[in-house]
Amino acid sequence: MAYLVSVASWVPFSVAGIKELSGERILDVRPPYGSDEGYRTLDALEALGRQRYDWYLVADVVFIVVYTAALAGAIFAGFGKGRLATGLAIVPFVAAGFDVVEDASVFAALRAFPGASSGALEIASVAGLGKFVFFYSALVIAVGGGVVWVVRAVRKRRGRPW
Repeated sequence: MAYLVSVASWVPFSVAGIKELSGERILDVRPPYGSDEGYRTLDALEALGRQRYDWYLVADVVFIVVYTAALAGAIFAGFGKGRLATGLAIVPFVAAGFDVVEDASVFAALRAFPGASSGALEIASVAGLGKFVFFYSALVIAVGGGVVWVVRAVRKRRGRPW
């Protein structure tokens, strides 16, 4: 799914497909940006690009659910079900929250275009930055959890419990 909405240029609403159409990368993949840059991007997308961006935002909802569940599941798999794992598993949900705010703000700016609100674009930029920080933090935690899981499995196999 991530591949389809990111790099598969043959999918009309993919990041690559929209860039191929307009020459611009969508706002979701390049925060932080100012409201003027955000407006110029929406303008450069033209009507068809903005329509495809709408579809990208719809597909992104599915991606948000998938990455949140996958990262939280990986964190629990690696760190168990204790308080530490529960605390760490919150990180992908925070990323998802920022992602939803970003998408809603971009959607509002797309709906209002050409009268796109600079406030909506600023909120989208800040939320996008928060999404990146928490998403990549969750990814690092999940990979760390995977390493812990592998070490535990090897130690268990050798008869040395953690």
